Amino acid sequence: MATHKVKKIAVDTVATTPDFDLGGLKSSRYEKLQVSYGVIAADAYALGDTLIFSDVPSQDIIKATVVAHGSDPAVLDVYPGSDNSGTFTLSLPSTVTSAVKLSYIIEYIRGGGRVGPDAYKANAYGSGQALESGEGDLFKVIIATGSATAAVAEEQVAGNSVV
Repeated sequence: MATHKVKKIAVDTVATTPDFDLGGLKSSRYEKLQVSYGVIAADAYALGDTLIFSDVPSQDIIKATVVAHGSDPAVLDVYPGSDNSGTFTLSLPSTVTSAVKLSYIIEYIRGGGRVGPDAYKANAYGSGQALESGEGDLFKVIIATGSATAAVAEEQVAGNSVV
């Protein structure tokens, strides 16, 4: 069994032994950490809609949680290492036939400016403007109905789908 140290940059300490440092450690000082949170009323969206959090200036999402409140709650948790270039799916139980109140908490490292591709910015801020491409993690969630066993859903790091 090998021993590995988790550091910011991977370093092979001794080329002849399996002991080496693993890269991937991220850290932040308190003043860069921000949290966006809120509640979305059930009458503000419909099942199958996509929610785009384009006003969250997130350079790097630390953790995001979306909770669908109802008689059978559903939860979507997104963790570091997730591919935020796609859209996450929050699967509501099949017993849910209409939109329910949603609450969300997004913990992130603040970046500069707005995030996401030009298409989202053009739709939100008027077309025909010269817009630079977005930088950072854009958080997008599809609210869909799923199976009755999907009361608590967890995001799959590789596939951006909820099981």
